[in-house]
Amino acid sequence: MTEKQALYYKICYEKGNIATAAESLFVSRSVVSRMVSELEKEFGTVFFKRGKTGVKPTKAGDVMYKGICDAMKAQEALAKKLKEIKD
Repeated sequence: MTEKQALYYKICYEKGNIATAAESLFVSRSVVSRMVSELEKEFGTVFFKRGKTGVKPTKAGDVMYKGICDAMKAQEALAKKLKEIKD
């Protein structure tokens, strides 16, 4: 999983809609859809149930979202600590 894939997944989860996520990321809908599909293939599971009104996370989708959020927070905390050491 790349940072870009994680970010696109997170935004898609939060927006509940691939098209809306794509709009907020300034990319096409197909780019966001492909990123999510690549993650599903990589992890061998389905993260979203896709429907006409948007996407609904599966149980695995909820776990992935929490993991991504935790990883992003940890990365931010690490960057902050390293900056403090430099100063």
